Amino acid sequence: MFLRKALQPRLSTRLWKSYSASSLDENVFKVDHLVIGAGVVGLAVARELSFRDNSSVMLVEKNSSFGLETSSRNSGVIHAGLYYNPDSLKTKLCIEGKEMLYEYCKAKQVGYKPTGKWVVANEKGSTGQEEYLVKLYEKSKTLGIPTELFTPDKVDPSDMEDTQVLKLLNTTLILNSPSTGIISQYDYMLSLLHDAQVNGTDYFKETEVVGVQKQNEGGYMVSLLQKDQEGKQDSEIRVHAQSVVNCGGLWSDKISNFLCDSDKTKNPTQIHYKFGKGRYYTYQHLLSDSVNLEQITKKLIYPVPDKNVTTLGIHLTLDLNGKIKFGPDIEWIDNNTDYSVVQGDNIDTFVEQIRRYFPFITRDHLTIDYSGIRPKLVGDGSPLSDFIIREESGNGFPGFVNLLGIESPGLTSSLAIAKYVKNILY
Repeated sequence: MFLRKALQPRLSTRLWKSYSASSLDENVFKVDHLVIGAGVVGLAVARELSFRDNSSVMLVEKNSSFGLETSSRNSGVIHAGLYYNPDSLKTKLCIEGKEMLYEYCKAKQVGYKPTGKWVVANEKGSTGQEEYLVKLYEKSKTLGIPTELFTPDKVDPSDMEDTQVLKLLNTTLILNSPSTGIISQYDYMLSLLHDAQVNGTDYFKETEVVGVQKQNEGGYMVSLLQKDQEGKQDSEIRVHAQSVVNCGGLWSDKISNFLCDSDKTKNPTQIHYKFGKGRYYTYQHLLSDSVNLEQITKKLIYPVPDKNVTTLGIHLTLDLNGKIKFGPDIEWIDNNTDYSVVQGDNIDTFVEQIRRYFPFITRDHLTIDYSGIRPKLVGDGSPLSDFIIREESGNGFPGFVNLLGIESPGLTSSLAIAKYVKNILY
């Protein structure tokens, strides 16, 4: 059979036994767990489920490689868990995930650095910034997140790094978050994929979910389109999965909505994302500058966010080579594949917001780099929404786990999210 020949060389011996032809149709293959989407969360979930004995895991990704969308097009920050509702999944999973992630990076030699972060109030920002930082500090103590609150004059003069940054920084009050850090997203995702595959997970790239049907005998029939090795011709694959975990990222609303078509007797809530596009500019030192910001800045610098925390504001972040970038802004778009950027895009907004805390920044300091798109459950002006992670038994779909609105701090939370999903299923 062509389909069997096409799949068999890429399947492990253990999993080939579980990808058995159905008695109803020899073109149907069976698996215990189907994970949709090989972004950072899908990779972590596949890895976590792969540790279970005598169960098979298939991971499918529609793109040509893992982590090409939201998982890699972000600030690369390990967040502390400061900003979100204390009772939210975002707070719980970020705090838990942060500790798990640092331990994982140490054990697996994944590139990371606990840089720390300053959240700064300034005179030119919106009113109430200092009050916000005081409340954030009090909340952090309640949650057990290490922070310090201080005015610029309290910085130790012998700390040359902080003293030099403060000479350039416009701030009246600083919240220091020492447990914030940065990570190599690619190396982390590659390590997760390696772990999952060592445990027997089969990973199929260029394999897109085009339909999900609940089965009377249990589980779900998932229709997939898989491109050939040249990335041209599509072959249809049908997989009968006992459980499905929807980690589809920017496309998870579409995948979730397949359930509405799968069983007309049920009426699960239709999900339709709003897409927030965020650009990043890299910092360029100018010969006319008295100091090179990259030579003295070792911490991340964040402004006080807007009241709804729609974003965390245009902030300064670093990569592991010490390169500075500023971003993201936010533009509401309809197309979740529009990553286009042009030098000068929204640059006046960048300059205006960055100058609130670094007044010396001009247009000439900024060079366009890349953009990312975030799946938003709510639009502009709405209060911050929580992650949705739920098994859909209440809507009549047992064994189907939806992960919706997984944006920041999804990277930081990924290992904790995976553990949470496993506990839902078992």
